[in-house]
Amino acid sequence: SEEDVQRAYDKQEHFRLSRFKKPLRAGEVACALSHMAVYREVVNQGLARILILEDDVTLVKENLGLFCKFEQHLPPDWEMAYLGYWKNEKKPRLGWVKQGFYVLLSLLGIHKWSYKRHLNTYPKAVNEYVLKSGNHEGAYAYALTLEGCRKLLDFNTPIKLNADHLFSHLITNEQLQG
Repeated sequence: SEEDVQRAYDKQEHFRLSRFKKPLRAGEVACALSHMAVYREVVNQGLARILILEDDVTLVKENLGLFCKFEQHLPPDWEMAYLGYWKNEKKPRLGWVKQGFYVLLSLLGIHKWSYKRHLNTYPKAVNEYVLKSGNHEGAYAYALTLEGCRKLLDFNTPIKLNADHLFSHLITNEQLQG
């Protein structure tokens, strides 16, 4: 109900954190709440790791074994691992110019995002198989650790950001190891 959305959503914090000028729609708040319910269940059960696949994910049988290989190459401090994303997949040829411009705006207090967030927009190699996440979209297939779930719950209770923006915000501000 609209009352449930209002109780669960911190609109002021959303506007403080988000670059968008529109409030979250009821469906976005509901989606964030469903993600948060999963994280809460992980914490309540004390599960070490969880794999989250949304209903629109298509599994490719030939690739299922790749997750075990991927997991072996994750850094020991990982808390969230995207299994697919879009946006800012690679730094463009002159991406450093745009990044530098936004870092400057942040340092001057003109842009609300932190300079760290702008410095971490694009993924960086951890090893030959894994990239440190950047400012990405897509929360349809990902893995989390217990500590990652705790951080997501602590930050986004009440709801401040939708699931996609929550990950990007925490990872690029170096508050979640993605």
